[in-house]
Amino acid sequence: MLRHSVVRSVSQLFAASKQVRRISSRTGIPVIGLGTSQMYGDELKTALHCAIGLGYRHIDCAAVYYNERIIGDVLKENLNEAIAEQNETKYGERGLQTKSSRSESRLR
Repeated sequence: MLRHSVVRSVSQLFAASKQVRRISSRTGIPVIGLGTSQMYGDELKTALHCAIGLGYRHIDCAAVYYNERIIGDVLKENLNEAIAEQNETKYGERGLQTKSSRSESRLR
């Protein structure tokens, strides 16, 4: 069982990951990000999937880490999944509307 202070710390960290610091009049950067130095292979993929799932939008991927390809692949996977889910939701809603409208017309 997690102690209350640990839960509070995790919730504060999660809230901080959503905060943005303005770096210009038009652009901001999340205050908390995922560092990827010395992370490779499955360890990096798992960390990225978890961080993105938690809402992290700032990922440190400096060229000197030599892990840009893995990071790019994972980001592409997540983007494709998000697009697919969005398309499924649209089709699901459309299908429900069509089905309910057919049912209503039969009752008339």
